[in-house]
Amino acid sequence: MNASERTAHGVIDYKDPGAWIGHHDIAMSWPEMTALHAAATLAEVIFLCPLTSEIQAWNKSSALTARSS
Repeated sequence: MNASERTAHGVIDYKDPGAWIGHHDIAMSWPEMTALHAAATLAEVIFLCPLTSEIQAWNKSSALTARSS
């Protein structure tokens, strides 16, 4: 976290693309996720592995607007 810039970064390791997709399929409907989206803006998602076609397809069908790289 950087309080003066009002930014934060997080790193999450997933077993495979299916785990990433499964987590997002579940978590996007949580009330906590709605509250998070009301309080913060996700600017960028950086993948530290190959960005698979499955994840790209999920992103295209989602409401997320963050940059992916």
